[in-house]
Amino acid sequence: MTIATTRERLRESLNDLDYPADKAEILACAEGNSADVDTLGALRAIPPDTYGSREELISAVRLVDEEGS
Repeated sequence: MTIATTRERLRESLNDLDYPADKAEILACAEGNSADVDTLGALRAIPPDTYGSREELISAVRLVDEEGS
């Protein structure tokens, strides 16, 4: 089973994140916004880098389509 999330769940979990942000800041924001288990898992799987924008972060996260397939 692959840990992944949707763009919508990622957006909701990180709606108040300021960039640039490192992995620890990203996880803290998602946890503070009560991200679901799949989204937290997908974020834990990203490389330990600093992300300069939402687009940069999205490119590092494993995503599934909105239907979950």
